[in-house]
Amino acid sequence: MGVSSTEAKLYGTLSPFFGKFGFELLTESKQFRRGVPSGFVNVILSVSQYETEY
Repeated sequence: MGVSSTEAKLYGTLSPFFGKFGFELLTESKQFRRGVPSGFVNVILSVSQYETEY
């Protein structure tokens, strides 16, 4: 499953914010992830697009 242009814009906008906290973007997994001693912490984003956008 690829990344839509809307998702690409969202990830591009959020990357600097999450980067400040040590997260890196894993585009194919559609998540930001950072390692911690016990494993990792991640933020998963889900975009739903509709025919009509407001």
